[in-house]
Amino acid sequence: MRLGSAPLNPPMIDSTEDPHPSLSDWHDYEPNLEFDDTELTHPSPEPGTTTVFDDINYSAEFEIPSEDEIIKTTLEADNYEEQLTMVGHDENAIRKDFKRRKFIEFIGTDKQGQPIIAIYACRLPERKDLNSNIFIDFIIKSMEEFVQNDYIIAYFHQGMKDNNKPALQFLWNSYKELDRSFKKNLKKLYVVMVETEGIFRRSGNYARIKELRAKINAGDEVQLSNEDTHVVASLLKTFLRELEEPLLTYELYEDITQFGEWKTEETRSRNVKQLLRERLPEENYELFKYIVEFLGKIMERKDFNKMTSSNLAIVFGPNLIWPKQEQMSLDEIGPINAFIDYVLQHQDDIYFVDINKKDRGAYD
Repeated sequence: MRLGSAPLNPPMIDSTEDPHPSLSDWHDYEPNLEFDDTELTHPSPEPGTTTVFDDINYSAEFEIPSEDEIIKTTLEADNYEEQLTMVGHDENAIRKDFKRRKFIEFIGTDKQGQPIIAIYACRLPERKDLNSNIFIDFIIKSMEEFVQNDYIIAYFHQGMKDNNKPALQFLWNSYKELDRSFKKNLKKLYVVMVETEGIFRRSGNYARIKELRAKINAGDEVQLSNEDTHVVASLLKTFLRELEEPLLTYELYEDITQFGEWKTEETRSRNVKQLLRERLPEENYELFKYIVEFLGKIMERKDFNKMTSSNLAIVFGPNLIWPKQEQMSLDEIGPINAFIDYVLQHQDDIYFVDINKKDRGAYD
């Protein structure tokens, strides 16, 4: 599922101190989240030459190629190896830092068994501290075991800042370092933007939701990438709400509604882990964990989408748990929402040790 807000019209600009402003500066919503386009907006120093990697204080001149090779030569640099080498860094320490950041990781497989690799822009290292040669090698080694067959990349763009945005020149040269299997076997690339204000809180068009729901239930193939964000978000809530049994099960309802009685942090942590790890069926556990992690990505952009953990809990609480027979009372809604809010805020601790059917009780 690709979540993203519709493009906004750029603001009218009467004057600017910079005669060649970056295209990113004209974005009226989040000016510093685009890739570095400085090399596209600043002219070459003089006719017949071009400057690359200006964004990392590197300057070199190259001859303009023949007309039939102009695109290729414009993006290439003969001394690329020199550009990728930055002196004074300890390689082991750099690789440990990359691993700690977890900006690239394997997150599972789809229904066809194709591995999914997630890349998080918000976790990328700052460009000024980046040893590009080691960075590209780290990317290749992180992916190479998965790319021999069909695979998928999910790129999360939220959180990219001016100090860690890569230049287009760097992206192109990095792409050339990848061998054929990386390119040939990439079957899908999802770009996820979670900055739509009120996502999951605002409802999508009911008629369109109903139409898509009918197609999905009939087993028809549905392409959601071009659908309105609120329509797609509403489909997820509809799926959860229409399950025969709530995802958190009828069995856990009474326990979850007692959340307000768990006064200490120690009690809450112990009880929540026990409910989710020991008493929730394995299939429910895996899906709930996936949803919680996804909502965590929504929370990371709360400054833009206005969806804090408490707002998400209010939206998802009644869709994740409800009583078997009687109507949910107002007194029970509060503890349920508080339970979901707690899980969203403490997901790193709750899921610090992933589990499977063999060792579901081993979390201490």
